[in-house]
Amino acid sequence: WSVLLVGIAFGIGAELLAPFLVALFIPNPDTIALGAAYLRRWILCTPSMCLVLLLNSVFQSMGQWKQSLLITFLRQICIYIPLLLVMNAAMGQFGLMWCAPIVDTTALVIGLLFYRHLTHTHMTR
Repeated sequence: WSVLLVGIAFGIGAELLAPFLVALFIPNPDTIALGAAYLRRWILCTPSMCLVLLLNSVFQSMGQWKQSLLITFLRQICIYIPLLLVMNAAMGQFGLMWCAPIVDTTALVIGLLFYRHLTHTHMTR
């Protein structure tokens, strides 16, 4: 529970301090506004991104490297790149902000389906 609480605290802190954190690197007001918006969207994808990385490690430790490779390939190549192109065409830079949360959530669902299949297959043997 402590890890969850620390994660929530950092998430809330980053959400509230997003403009300040961006201003540490670039003092331009337009860049601060845009960077804070990106940071706030990025915070949304961290739980699913962490779980995807955890699932990849679980698959690798179980000798299921193909599932791990497939999740990474789908996440980075098959979903992320086309989604970047579509969201950029549809919504411009604001569409790009939503790509990471969408991709990581999709990869998490795929990973959980793989995990469910794997555990179900091993349980029925």
